[in-house]
Amino acid sequence: MTQVFISYSRKDIEFVERLVGDLQSAGFTAWYDLSGLEGGTQWGTEIQNAIENSQYFLVVVSPNSLNSKWMQREFLFAESCDLKVIPLQYLPCRLPMWLLDLQLIDLQGRNYDSNFERLLKALGWQPKAAEPQDQAKMDAESKDREFQQEKERKNKDEEQRRKLGIKAKKEGEAAERQARQEQQARAKAEEQGHRQAEKEQRRAANRSRRADAWQKWKPRLPRLAGLGVLGILLIAAAILAPGILGRMQANPQPTSSPAYGTASTSTHPTAVNTLEATVPTLTPATAATFTPALAIGSTWIRPADGMEMVYVPEGNFMMGAPDDIGLDSEHPQHTVNLDAFWMDQTEVTNAMVAACVQAGICKPPSSSYTFYTNKFVKFDWQSTIEGYMDYYGIIEYMNYPVIYVSWYDARKYCEWAGARLPTEAEWEKAARGTDGRASPWGSVFGERFYGIIGNFSHGCCCFDCVDHPTDVDSFPSGASSYGALNMVGNVWEWVNDWYSSTYYSQSPENNPTGPSSGDSRVMRGSSWFREGVLFSIPRAGEDPAKTSTDIGFRCARSSP
Repeated sequence: MTQVFISYSRKDIEFVERLVGDLQSAGFTAWYDLSGLEGGTQWGTEIQNAIENSQYFLVVVSPNSLNSKWMQREFLFAESCDLKVIPLQYLPCRLPMWLLDLQLIDLQGRNYDSNFERLLKALGWQPKAAEPQDQAKMDAESKDREFQQEKERKNKDEEQRRKLGIKAKKEGEAAERQARQEQQARAKAEEQGHRQAEKEQRRAANRSRRADAWQKWKPRLPRLAGLGVLGILLIAAAILAPGILGRMQANPQPTSSPAYGTASTSTHPTAVNTLEATVPTLTPATAATFTPALAIGSTWIRPADGMEMVYVPEGNFMMGAPDDIGLDSEHPQHTVNLDAFWMDQTEVTNAMVAACVQAGICKPPSSSYTFYTNKFVKFDWQSTIEGYMDYYGIIEYMNYPVIYVSWYDARKYCEWAGARLPTEAEWEKAARGTDGRASPWGSVFGERFYGIIGNFSHGCCCFDCVDHPTDVDSFPSGASSYGALNMVGNVWEWVNDWYSSTYYSQSPENNPTGPSSGDSRVMRGSSWFREGVLFSIPRAGEDPAKTSTDIGFRCARSSP
């Protein structure tokens, strides 16, 4: 019986076993390296004997097999034995030089059924004359194959139509969002135009009042000439008073700034038709307003984006992990002294980045990115396909942390907002405080508290996990001693420093800013997606150009 030797890669075993079965059905003996070798058998010797006893040498061509040194050795030995070598294309790849002059038989995918008979003919196989009953059976099998192929084609067409429908739906939703944004921009421009028109109207009214006053007092100039300076003051007051009173009535202001902690009072001017009302009165200067001292609990609203920042006083804190916990990159624990600074109370949100994008400074995180969740509990995502959905630019998620932002994107946003990325030391102090606590809330709670103090993944024992980012104001019970939220969990946060696993051993004591160069930027805080721990100590390094479903940021600002 004719023996065929098959040279292949173990990674292609599924294809080879199908090939062996079909060859055996056609009357051939197929030998490959799983052909009943007993324990203790020398592979090289058995393979050599099998090639010598074979009449044909089949090479299964794929990227896996072309990287196999054994296949090259087997090919060279078969050539030396003058065996007929037949290459079989299983997966697409670039052919090596030693196979280029051999006729290839394509057995990829659907070509297998149509070209297998070519292989049999190359092996010298002669088809038997089919008996009438066998012919009927073959015809039935052929029709069945044609039916299956037609069914597969229809399924493929249906899948293609489904994908096109999903794409069209997403494009329609994107167009609707774009239309809403353009409508909002037009409404804002119209509102600004109305305000400018009202302002011009007030200016014109003031000019008209001043002109009327001049016409009224012009005939009296000869009589007031003898009054000297007093006359000039009276004339100036008469001309300017209507405009001043008009502006004061349109925008009333308090007569003085109230002291801190006292009620604010305002006095509105009342027009009086007497000459005395137009004469300016000199009054003593208002006393300076009391400004309270900054301390823990002080907050400040950033004008550019409305972010509330919490105050972190100057002083020392312990940075890094104690000896009994943590990784090598988090040791040694060391004392760091920082100047006072402000830290964002929450992660920067989608709404805030949208304002930066509208200002023409930032770029959108992405108009096509998606993220995945295993749960359909708190959001109506059933209408999406397999849990995928757009995240940025949707109203329901405007107060969620922005994701898919690189370190460069985060730095540009903070600069636009009048702030900067925090240093790694600032981030850790804002999270841990000065009493040596390992987590923002002061201690590690039991598993039943996981859904209360933060949104993070913790491996096999995930209680109350939500499997997606959450509102930046979530989990107030997990706030740090300075009032910062979600310093552990929700999203990893970019900080300004270059990453080095040995930096803590050489960090300066005062205001460290990280290594002078590097390949990765530091991320802190763990996330909802990647498994982490309930501490503010872990640190990680990532390519600053990287974006992900669980990387965001917050900003900081030096205290003047």
